[in-house]
Amino acid sequence: MPWWPANPDAVHYLAENRRQHDPEERQALEALRDGDVGQAVKWYTAEDRVHALANRDDALQGAVDAWAADTAGGQETGLYAWRRANVAELNRRARAWMEASGRLSGPELACPGGASYRAGDRVVTLAPGTAGTLVTSERATVEAVEPDSGSLVLRTDDGRQVRLTGEEIGADRLGLGYATTVHRGQGSTTARAHLFADGGGRELAYVAMSRAREATHAWVVADNLAQAADDLRRDWSVRRTPTWALDAALPATTIKEAVVSLAMPSHARVVALALARTRTTAEALGHLQAPDLGPGLAEARTALQEAEQARVDLLAGRGGYVGTEAGQAVADLVRA
Repeated sequence: MPWWPANPDAVHYLAENRRQHDPEERQALEALRDGDVGQAVKWYTAEDRVHALANRDDALQGAVDAWAADTAGGQETGLYAWRRANVAELNRRARAWMEASGRLSGPELACPGGASYRAGDRVVTLAPGTAGTLVTSERATVEAVEPDSGSLVLRTDDGRQVRLTGEEIGADRLGLGYATTVHRGQGSTTARAHLFADGGGRELAYVAMSRAREATHAWVVADNLAQAADDLRRDWSVRRTPTWALDAALPATTIKEAVVSLAMPSHARVVALALARTRTTAEALGHLQAPDLGPGLAEARTALQEAEQARVDLLAGRGGYVGTEAGQAVADLVRA
């Protein structure tokens, strides 16, 4: 997948996954990606990465307990599931453990839509923030709760402090981030990860099982380990090619209107590049949804999101664009 689609002289292809420390785990992921699901499941089972629990309640709690043990040990860890209902339950149980273990403090703020937060809560954005302050699926920790103003002060994972209030903290804009859907977890990296295996097919399985550098565990509702392995082989052999949502994060005015309204050529070049990359991303996404794509689909989607994140950084003047001429041009564009 090209990193800069508009520039054929600077094309890079994602051919090998190097996130995992264990070379054998990388081989298992390659087998999963390439369709040798039996070999992948065999390795995960032999390495005690597959856990069979008798019912949904036990499997959910098993995943949360393992996540809590990692968290208590200072490990950066993630919780994932395919279905939103299961993600919501994982988040509920994880937050209950955070409360019980004294990791949350201060007052609690009830937000529009029913969610409540305290200092220490992990959150994830469900939509882009105003003026490019946050992008979709960005993770942060609640640093302070301000009941008088109805505001939350967040500390993003890259160290920025952001204050949100009003509609910005509504249930359609912000959610608990202890657990996320596998879709939302694409592109993230943790030390350890725990997947509540509730379906989704091979593409989602590859994304979920490749998030962690050290170890990823699958928690399966099954009578025994053999049945759990059979269930994983069955589900991971299916290619579902689900739709993956991307955050466009475009300015309120159209690109064309913005270009016409600007006098500086440097601004026009920045906006034109953003428009070209947006169109290329849309075309690439259309191809990704075709049912006959190759087994490298999950890797391509990850690369696509990284390219989209770079575009969002460009539009916001963040990341590698901070302090650059292009970043200043975008800041001037936003003010315009």
